[in-house]
Amino acid sequence: MTPTFNTTFNLDDLEAIVADTFNYNTLIYSAAYGNVTAKQGNSIFHQNTDFDNNADIVIGTNSSVDIPLPTQNGVPLSGSYRFIYNVLIEDEVLAYASTNSGFNTVNAPGAATFSTITLTSPPSDLEEVIVALLAAGLNVQVGLYDVGDGLIVQSNIVSSTGSVITFAQVTEAGFANIAKVRIIGTNTYTKTSDYLFNGCPNVDVQLNVTADCYRSQLTAADVTNYPANLTTLTRELTIRYPLLSNGTPVASPSTTSDASLTVGPNIWTGGYTISLSSQMVYVQPDDLTVIE
Repeated sequence: MTPTFNTTFNLDDLEAIVADTFNYNTLIYSAAYGNVTAKQGNSIFHQNTDFDNNADIVIGTNSSVDIPLPTQNGVPLSGSYRFIYNVLIEDEVLAYASTNSGFNTVNAPGAATFSTITLTSPPSDLEEVIVALLAAGLNVQVGLYDVGDGLIVQSNIVSSTGSVITFAQVTEAGFANIAKVRIIGTNTYTKTSDYLFNGCPNVDVQLNVTADCYRSQLTAADVTNYPANLTTLTRELTIRYPLLSNGTPVASPSTTSDASLTVGPNIWTGGYTISLSSQMVYVQPDDLTVIE
């Protein structure tokens, strides 16, 4: 497998969000853990090597991790960034010596001693998992257990061809006691993404306010020239009414997510407060998502 992930720079919270986007439903596994190594230039600003429940991402529990960005004077550092995502897959495949609904079954051996068994209904990725682990020089173990989960024999897998699994010799008489076959192996997969972050786009917020005395209306409009590569623009435009002598507004504020807002007719004389808050989400050509 090749891990897939995306990276978002949230400039409001000064953090990088790394999200695992791989579809683990296509795999058979007992546990999966993801850790991030993050670098700005040659400096590592985040690294986790705990492939357990302390990992950055524990598949089935969380799918993303928030990492504080390196900053200077409260601003994320510009320049090159590298995110290395390592995923450890722990595989546990169960099979049974007798027919057992929902599980793979094992063919009985035909000799006095045997060192291979054949799964009659192997998982689709079993051979791929075993071959990949063996090729990586890692230990893949097979354990044969009795009905009480007692270990009969455990051995490193020597080879695997299709659904045939090879291990240390067992006598044929011992086959009757084999109730469960457990295959356990681990492997680590890596994906690296590089980004060039050149800081925030230069956006000069422009708010235009006009009053129409004939219609007794007041209009506020967001006329900001936003970047062309925006994927999402979340806007909050608010008009707050004048205050009475006791400090209470004459009416509740009016708010919109649209580019303009008109209040009236029959507006009050006095001081109005108009505010605009915008959040931009855009994607760089190198696929880095930025929230500002």
